[in-house]
Amino acid sequence: MTCRPVALVVVVMLAMLAMLTSCSSAKAREQRPAAPVSQSSGATTDACVAPAGLALQDQDRSDHQAPWKRNGAAKVVITFETKNVPPDWVAEMQKGVAAWNESPCLDTKLVQTCQPKTNCVTVSVAPESADGNFDAVESGGFTVRGHIDYSSSLTDGARTNVAIHEMGHAVGLAHRKTEHVLMNGDTYDDVFNPDQIDFENLLVLYGSQK
Repeated sequence: MTCRPVALVVVVMLAMLAMLTSCSSAKAREQRPAAPVSQSSGATTDACVAPAGLALQDQDRSDHQAPWKRNGAAKVVITFETKNVPPDWVAEMQKGVAAWNESPCLDTKLVQTCQPKTNCVTVSVAPESADGNFDAVESGGFTVRGHIDYSSSLTDGARTNVAIHEMGHAVGLAHRKTEHVLMNGDTYDDVFNPDQIDFENLLVLYGSQK
């Protein structure tokens, strides 16, 4: 019978325990999910870029609108003042905000009151001879402010059509020659959405700015 010193046995046991603990920790590290890679909040991809060779399409040459000036790769923020607009018309303009914000170039918003040094369009609703009208103030080839007049006589689909149509002028689009589209000069009670050509024309207006 061989007798081992007690101290040697204790040392061996402690060494084995340390090895087991080390393996367990390594396995735990392997199973822990990797932390997500953080990205800079300032990094953005510019989706408002006009493809090479793209030009304005289907333009009614008797009409003219100028775009707002774009700053770098940021979307163009255009606000619409609603302090003089009845609630039913504000609801129609909200549809316009949703429609035109489908463009990667635009960030349109409704505000109670225009703020200094912003791209802002004032709006009024009153009896008018025309269904609606947008008057722009231009400087250096760009719109710098504007005003929309809506006719209070409009109802239902025609009101929706004109609300979004005039906002289309306010973001820089001119009339189109094709009939039965949103940016045609006529009023339709069943046309409410910009189409692909409208969005491509916005890319030309804003995606080509340097």
